[in-house]
Amino acid sequence: MRNTKIALAVLALVASTAAMAEVQISGRVEAGVQSVSATAKNTNTFAGYNLAGSELRVTGSEEIEGGLKASFYLASGFDLANGRINDGGEVVQSSTASNGVLSNASLFNRGAYVSLAGAFGTVSLGRRYTPTTLVYGTGDPNAGNSNSVLHMVRTGMAANFWADRAVTYTSPSINGFTGSIQYGAGDMTNSTAATGKAGTDLGYSVTYNAGDVNVAAAQFKNGCNNGTKDGYCWTSTVYGANYTMGDITLGVGGTNTGTPTGAFAGRLSSGFDIRNVHTGAAASSSGYFGGVSYKLGATALGVTYYTNKEKLDVDSSNLWAFSARHSLSKNTTLFAQYNMAGKQRDNSGYGSNYNGQAADAAKGASAFFTGLLVNF
Repeated sequence: MRNTKIALAVLALVASTAAMAEVQISGRVEAGVQSVSATAKNTNTFAGYNLAGSELRVTGSEEIEGGLKASFYLASGFDLANGRINDGGEVVQSSTASNGVLSNASLFNRGAYVSLAGAFGTVSLGRRYTPTTLVYGTGDPNAGNSNSVLHMVRTGMAANFWADRAVTYTSPSINGFTGSIQYGAGDMTNSTAATGKAGTDLGYSVTYNAGDVNVAAAQFKNGCNNGTKDGYCWTSTVYGANYTMGDITLGVGGTNTGTPTGAFAGRLSSGFDIRNVHTGAAASSSGYFGGVSYKLGATALGVTYYTNKEKLDVDSSNLWAFSARHSLSKNTTLFAQYNMAGKQRDNSGYGSNYNGQAADAAKGASAFFTGLLVNF
């Protein structure tokens, strides 16, 4: 009898919890094949991460008093090739790890936060994309292809991809304008060995949406210790615009990452070490990109050109991405893409996305991949 009462109590608790919030499970699964040609060798391989990668999301929301809405968001990226947690190479490394040994991977590497929304806008707490990451896609109509990620790496933006321990406020839309501000309490991976102080992150963005015209700009400062610059600190700026004319969308944008300042102790929580992103030593970097997307019935064709220039580089890096995505159904997409990377002095930033192969001073690199993406 006692066990029956306990079971009924548990069922009642589960039922009341389910009634409080609308919980949904969604995501996407992606897999394909990839062929890479570079100086070292040619490779052909199964690839589980060519576009956005596979992702599992758990979300929930609840209407509460005063016209407010509470919600949560949990997302985990994984590689269908082996079933492991994966976010395109992003990992978490403890502050005590040495010799590049990775301690563990984040479970919810693609977002983990709770939010409260109302007439005032939305406030969220937890791991989120930075404002610069969200704005990047405004200028790139084909964002999400692997070369767009490479461009973000080469211009230093990838090190500002995520904000952990973040408080993010997004305003309501006022005459097409929306603003956001984000503050992140840093951890010991954004600190100096001498002071042991944790760094802090600060970002903001402004967007304007007017139907066929969209304009956005954002800035994110990573790892600063209350403005004293005694932590490893740099600022990334992104801007972009797009215009849609029927089935054609045109986009242009640019990025700039300032020269990092201060000392450095360990890999950043984002999983990227900006010193390895830039050639030779930490230096400022700027880049530009422009592209077009054309919808032809169920097929979307796209081409984007990316270029960036580091202050210390002799040559700039140039990338081309040609893509085709065909909707087989509402949730299933067949995709193909051809990427080209021009000659460059070093191979920093290219290895993980071109299957370990990279362009160098003697030869560029190219990659062709095709596969299937299913949303659920």
